[in-house]
Amino acid sequence: MIERGSENILKIVMVGRLPPPTGGVASSIANLKAALYTHPDVRAVIWPWTRLWKLPFVRPEVVHFHFKNPGKRLLATLIGRISGAKVVHTVHSNEFDFENALNRLACALTDGFILLNPAIHSEFERRTRRKLLLTTPLFRLKRGASDAPAAVDLGANVLAYLARSREEGRRVALVYAYRRDFRNDVETYGFLFVGRLLPRLAEIGLSVIFLDPKGEYQASEIDPTASGNCIHITHALDFRALVQQVDVYLRPTATDGNSVAVLEALEAGTRVVASDRVPRPDGVHLYAFADPESFLSVVRSELACDG
Repeated sequence: MIERGSENILKIVMVGRLPPPTGGVASSIANLKAALYTHPDVRAVIWPWTRLWKLPFVRPEVVHFHFKNPGKRLLATLIGRISGAKVVHTVHSNEFDFENALNRLACALTDGFILLNPAIHSEFERRTRRKLLLTTPLFRLKRGASDAPAAVDLGANVLAYLARSREEGRRVALVYAYRRDFRNDVETYGFLFVGRLLPRLAEIGLSVIFLDPKGEYQASEIDPTASGNCIHITHALDFRALVQQVDVYLRPTATDGNSVAVLEALEAGTRVVASDRVPRPDGVHLYAFADPESFLSVVRSELACDG
């Protein structure tokens, strides 16, 4: 389908950024990069979006985008086509507005889509004739001993918080938000939901790490009752290393794609409690979205399983 260059090397430009901060897009790019770099006949580079104007001068065989905004998606597609490349988009969300004129035009000009959610894959099959690939954003979940990550310094404050919690007989949960995001007046990542329940989580012996790498939440939002039952991290950390250190990963999202964070937590052997708003992978323990009693009941049950 894709012609090779004169050196028989497939030249790919991926547009995006590597972690940190951790998150679906950054982790997917990192894992795709690692997968592509194992192929001797592929030469892949990662560019920031600010270098898009250079594509027509480089003329890669393939250009790969991760844009969510329809306008950016279309603009990137047009630049990719002008450069003579095959255009591939990854859709991370479980939603795609096929009625949007910009999205429709981008679809018509795109050669293929990588989709990370079975529901959106089915929707694309009904709506387009483009080439489609359904995959996990981690690309592979099983790693050998030689792939084990090197020791990562999580920071003195995080390590001290983990140690103090263990000494006091408390378990530790992690909740992560890529950014402070609201849709239809509902908070996407559920930080405020968990924050309001900190006193009740303390009663069942659970402390919480709020990972907010962009630092967009206020301390008063994270712990509105001043319970002190949490630590608020406002800089990027190695998510995979951190999730290995906690007892439970919380995913109280109002909407989601095929969450990389959830998959990484499962891979690490960490229990995952998530809202039932979207389909979740096997091994995730669901609670009724926005229902405090359902949430606390599932968390208690998971902590009891570890007891």
